[in-house]
Amino acid sequence: MLRAVQANPNNATAYYHRGVALSDLQRHAEALESYDRALALKPDFAKAHNNRGIALGDLQRHAEAVASYDQALALKPDYAEAHNNRAAALVALNLHVEALESYGRALAINPDYAEAHNNRGMTLSILHRDEEAMESYARALQLKPDYDFLYGRWLYAKMRVCDWNDVADHLVRLDEKVERNERA
Repeated sequence: MLRAVQANPNNATAYYHRGVALSDLQRHAEALESYDRALALKPDFAKAHNNRGIALGDLQRHAEAVASYDQALALKPDYAEAHNNRAAALVALNLHVEALESYGRALAINPDYAEAHNNRGMTLSILHRDEEAMESYARALQLKPDYDFLYGRWLYAKMRVCDWNDVADHLVRLDEKVERNERA
């Protein structure tokens, strides 16, 4: 990516991809600089605003992350990932009800978005809305059964609402997953 940026220092896409690569390397401050450079060249680059928000969140700058997601959504209102990421930043700011609204927007755009169903479930659990959490987790499990730790979250919510149907079987299955070193 460095060569692409050096070859054409006015290429917003090259800076964007450099930011992605730096994020993958956990070099979030440098990734943020790359996204900022991409946006200086192309202010209407919704994906760069979204990824800038991710980098800001990784730097624990959640309020700024929300602002970046808002900019992405102003450019592309049907950007489900930006709605989901915005919600996660709101959760980090302890704005759970607002986060649920953003998860709802993400799911209205993409009803099969497993990550948003999972994240919505976790937020509902924080709010002790366990029946709704269980339903969100169940939908995420339908979509992506191997999603990290989802099976355990779903089972925990199921037990919190005293739904004992097949719990013994599910506990055995959970134990088997743990024995296989699955992230259940």
